[in-house]
Amino acid sequence: MFLNRVAVDHEPAWHAQLIMREMLLPTKACADFVKEYVKPTFHALREIIAAMLPETASERTRLLIGFSIVGQILHYRSARPVLSMLVGAEAFQLLDVETLTEHITDFSLAAIKRFATRT
Repeated sequence: MFLNRVAVDHEPAWHAQLIMREMLLPTKACADFVKEYVKPTFHALREIIAAMLPETASERTRLLIGFSIVGQILHYRSARPVLSMLVGAEAFQLLDVETLTEHITDFSLAAIKRFATRT
């Protein structure tokens, strides 16, 4: 759901540009955006991660995993123009939401499994 909201253009381009600018140069509006939209989603993600890790996993580990998942998702949004130039527009078009969701899920589950055996 988060990847679909972030990586797919549902609104005019200026919406995404505004959010990206707020992420780089936050204003009070960014604080409100985080409180109202980002924080609830991240809280749900943290609960999922916590359920997948042993209770002995540190809060630091849980946060790092959550930030890594969010980072992967945001990467496909913020780096889209460069990624398209890097591999070509045709190749980049093959990375639809379903493909990216599967990749990020598989990649993240492998990392969580690794962390679960370390803690």
